[in-house]
Amino acid sequence: MSKQASLEKLQFDGLGRPQYVVLQGRKLIIATSSLDLARQTLAHAKSGLAMKGLVTERVDHAAVRHQN
Repeated sequence: MSKQASLEKLQFDGLGRPQYVVLQGRKLIIATSSLDLARQTLAHAKSGLAMKGLVTERVDHAAVRHQN
């Protein structure tokens, strides 16, 4: 059984555009400012299709600067 997928809209002070995140269970699938891309990702996640058709970005976790 696949985990429930959800789309959330986040609005931060100082940002003109809202951010959208797609979650599957507690796992972040995508964070984007594009509502169309977020909806496409949500549809893929809900259908159980592989995410191969979507543009993805790899993050070098060693290069990420954390704020304290």
